[in-house]
Amino acid sequence: MRHKRLPHVKRDRKQRKDNMEYEYREEVKKRSGLQGNDYQNDSIDGMIEDVLYFMIDAGVSEKIAYSKKAIGAVTRGVIDSWNMNSDGKTDFSPLFYKRLSQLCYGKEENADV
Repeated sequence: MRHKRLPHVKRDRKQRKDNMEYEYREEVKKRSGLQGNDYQNDSIDGMIEDVLYFMIDAGVSEKIAYSKKAIGAVTRGVIDSWNMNSDGKTDFSPLFYKRLSQLCYGKEENADV
């Protein structure tokens, strides 16, 4: 299920990459056990973007979303997106939603932690 992207988070790929304070792909791959060639890396990057947009649309500040503090939630979101059920559908896990709630209430001054 795709979520509507808000205008304030629309930007081209280079701008998003430049604004990222933390390199997500390698950390997500390391934490999740996903491996990848260029094709799979593009898929993982797309899932990371979708998870980040979902988090920002849900109320996580961009500063927190693009910081090390959010890497666990982003990884969980990517794993949830990667795994389809028998109907070919995906859904975020309860753990992802709990972490998302915590990040929504997080303080931006602690974003680099």
